[in-house]
Amino acid sequence: MEALDFKVEGIVFKQSDPKHLIRCVREVHAGRRWLDVKVNEATPVASDGDALDTLTRRQIEVARAAVSGLSNKELAQRLGVSEGTVKNHLHAIYERLRLEGRLALLLYLKEKALG
Repeated sequence: MEALDFKVEGIVFKQSDPKHLIRCVREVHAGRRWLDVKVNEATPVASDGDALDTLTRRQIEVARAAVSGLSNKELAQRLGVSEGTVKNHLHAIYERLRLEGRLALLLYLKEKALG
């Protein structure tokens, strides 16, 4: 998590599939950010607080954009990342917030007044 504070452009764990390393290098070389989906598993989910507090600023940005009705491809273009990165972020957001898809995310964000 410290690496995220330093605004690194790519993170791959050494236990990850070597294909992830190749993909990460390609994405970063193309000027996009790429984070292994396991980055989100490395941080504990708050059990007594609001799960929204466990999201990074970027994840909140992706979550807000995701409920705007744009496709993953359109979100990627809008956010300046790859479509795969958008999917990784969405997967991590759904997992952290324990939600099933965009509609649940929309309702959750409306409840929290972030939508």
